[in-house]
Amino acid sequence: KITDTVWQQSFVPGRELTVKVRYRSGAVRCNVTPDSGNCCQVELEKPLRAVTPGQSAVFYDSTGALVGGGVISSELKCPLENSQPQ
Repeated sequence: KITDTVWQQSFVPGRELTVKVRYRSGAVRCNVTPDSGNCCQVELEKPLRAVTPGQSAVFYDSTGALVGGGVISSELKCPLENSQPQ
């Protein structure tokens, strides 16, 4: 779950996004579902290594443009059970 989320006007729920949790880490495709208030749920295509509450999550669209970000409050979900972290 991501809290304190701020979105650019270009954010459209349901559109394909990528997320980065570290400056030098690769971006991972994700599904973002807005939640109550300024929170959202994130489901990752691939797991990320050592994601920690308090870290920033930054979202980009398919062109690489920044569309929003927030603070990680709990573990990010990954639908692929046997995937290895990046």
